[in-house]
Order: sequence, then structure tokens, then C-alpha cells
Amino acid sequence: MKQSHAAAMADKIYNNGKQNDFPEKNHQKRMKAAIVALLNEIQGKQVAVETVPDNCNLVTDFGLNSLGMMNFILQIEEQFKVTIDLENFDLAFFNNLSLLVQYIGKLQNEAQHA
Repeated sequence: MKQSHAAAMADKIYNNGKQNDFPEKNHQKRMKAAIVALLNEIQGKQVAVETVPDNCNLVTDFGLNSLGMMNFILQIEEQFKVTIDLENFDLAFFNNLSLLVQYIGKLQNEAQHA
């Protein structure tokens, strides 16, 4: 399967020999990098992942509107191979990048154990 641009950027940023990190921490870093790369693609920005704080508000800091949010959710589902239940999705996850990373990790874990 062809790797998406966001995944390739995440690997380029966080897979360059950083094997000393704990696997979970490294996975979260790659997820954050992939999320920032997706946002950059959707919003036409060039924000470096190193400059994005964990508590970044994705709506205000990246300027996501409602259409951008839906596109972003679809891209998250494709990128991370998860299904987001929109009826139960809490928009507060867009208010904090770290919470979104944790939520996606939870969905991935649930999918693996289903």
C-alpha cells in the first residue's frame, strides 16, 4: 500500500534513527507529526511539527472551519485506519492536539482488539 504524504512526512521527521524513545512515546510523536502534516495539506500551510505545542487548538491555530474539520476527520480515518463515530465524537478533541492523539491511539487499540 502506498504511504500517504502525511505518513511519509511523519516518518521523515521522527524515524531518523530515534530508536531510543519508548515505543509508545515514539508512536505518539509520529501520530502528532502525521496530524500536523494532514492539517498542513488541508489548510495549505507549512507549519513545522516542532513548533506545534501539545495543547495546540486545531480550530483556532490552524484555522479549521466546518468543512475543513470534516475533511480532517476523513483524512484521520484513512491515515490511521480508524472509524470515528461522529454521533459520539467530542469536538473538544480539536481543542487540544494531545487529546486528539490519545483519542486516535484509543481507537487504534480498540480496532486491534476487536
